Amino acid sequence: MKKQWGIIFLGAMLFGGCAKIGTPTGGPRDVTPPRFLRSSPPNYSTNFSARKIECWFDEYLQLKDINQQLMISPPMKKKPSVTPKGKSFVLELNDTLKARTTYVMDFGNAITDNNEGNVLEGFRYVFSTGDYIDSLSVSGTVISAFDLKPPKESFLILVYNDLSDTAPSAKLPLYVGRTNASGKYRIDNMAEGQYRFYAIKDNNSNFRYDPFTEPVAFIDSVITLSPHQINTDSSGKLVPVELPPFYFFTENDTRQYIKNTNRKEPCKLEVVMNIPPKGEILYHAPSFDVHEKLIAERNHSGDSLTLWITDSLLCAADSLTLIFSYFSPADSSRKTDTVRFNYFDAGGKKQKEFLQLKTSPSRGGTVDLFAPLAITAGKPVCKTDTSKIILTETLDSVSRPRPFRFYRDSLNPRLCYVACSWQPEGSYVLNMYPGFLTTCQGYTNDSLEVSFLAQKQEFYGNIILHVGGHLTSPVIIQLYEKNLVDERYISSDTTLVFSMLKPASYSFKAIYDDNHNKLWDTGNLKKKQQPEEIELMEESLTVRSNWDIEKTWILKKRITGSKKNNK
Repeated sequence: MKKQWGIIFLGAMLFGGCAKIGTPTGGPRDVTPPRFLRSSPPNYSTNFSARKIECWFDEYLQLKDINQQLMISPPMKKKPSVTPKGKSFVLELNDTLKARTTYVMDFGNAITDNNEGNVLEGFRYVFSTGDYIDSLSVSGTVISAFDLKPPKESFLILVYNDLSDTAPSAKLPLYVGRTNASGKYRIDNMAEGQYRFYAIKDNNSNFRYDPFTEPVAFIDSVITLSPHQINTDSSGKLVPVELPPFYFFTENDTRQYIKNTNRKEPCKLEVVMNIPPKGEILYHAPSFDVHEKLIAERNHSGDSLTLWITDSLLCAADSLTLIFSYFSPADSSRKTDTVRFNYFDAGGKKQKEFLQLKTSPSRGGTVDLFAPLAITAGKPVCKTDTSKIILTETLDSVSRPRPFRFYRDSLNPRLCYVACSWQPEGSYVLNMYPGFLTTCQGYTNDSLEVSFLAQKQEFYGNIILHVGGHLTSPVIIQLYEKNLVDERYISSDTTLVFSMLKPASYSFKAIYDDNHNKLWDTGNLKKKQQPEEIELMEESLTVRSNWDIEKTWILKKRITGSKKNNK
């Protein structure tokens, strides 16, 4: 018995000992990022000539996305190598340093602690190959010229002392900065001098502007920085020179080419252009008459062309060749492309017996009082017979046939409409019988009945907008509810009525149409042309059913920040 108690006592001692050295649970979570301790050479060194830099911190660290996060100003042609070493990292330079130049290495959000991932934001290592560290700073904001919102992704600020127009596309910048989530940026440790400033969305990370594929912004004037612009705040910190805001845009691409082609279905050929072409896309085939065998469907933006094959033998062909011709604004000539459309039938899918139809609104839906009912067929329609459809209206329990107007869409051979003077709160039934719509291959629709309601008159609301501001140029007033709802063109103070609006939150935009073409025009870097200015109503307007909103909007055409004179 004594032996047994001894074993139990020893086990309890061992268990208790293990419990004492266990890791405690709970407690506050570590939210402190690594703290910089020292570096070799020291941060802010002058007459710098080292090839290796090591920085120490107070805890073990990780370097996340270092290749994307590390930004060096001025940029280096050969990126340095960065290696973490426990509580430090080593950076080895692989490029030749410029003489008498201040370098700034901004690590962004790359440095985090090893356990919790707490980020040391904006750690910078600064050195100069000359006798002093340059100390001038600038700051500013990048926003969209189209909607005045900050960019969704980071922009680079490119700074050049080469004032030529070709510099942003041909050369690396002298200084580079990066915007934060609010579109704000700051560039420190700049030398005095004259500079041109650009902002780009650097999609390929080459520190250069690639026209047409990257958004860009620029400040019109040459910016002069000098020591007399150095100011400090009440705490003694340097206050950067505030630059005019950048309004970024994407230039109109004058190049024209076929971006994509496909044949996902045997009787459907699709062609997508990089931009909507000026003029018609012409096409012909070496082996058949396209006017007899193809039906064209164009989208509303004009950059997509769908060709539907009407001949069953052509649909069965594994490969079809078409030749396309279109106008190219870049060199004012017509281009020709030969495209081969291949289709492999894997089997399994069989041709549907009937032509499929979809309506908007669908069964049980509600049609707007001012809108037609839309009917979309699964294939292009070659023949219609309106005697095969009947529209019935029920009001106050009395049903009667209603006259309607049937018409085809001008661009889409699969789309047609049934228009009627819908009666508020009326109940409708549209019966479509076989033979109503027929494809070129002879397929027709099955019987289909769609019941729907007409909207209430009091469902809608109105906005009465008084626009003022002593206009000196025409203005496009646009109404948005997620997407563009309506637009009006005015040239003087006026009152606009937007009626029959669905209950929702709406916003207004004003476009100053300086060239009188009734469009918003983007900018052009080569021509030093800023995009047309816009103004947004500060508040949104909530439309309620059976309610009028009256609002006065005094337009205040701003002096575009990027056009202000540098003082």
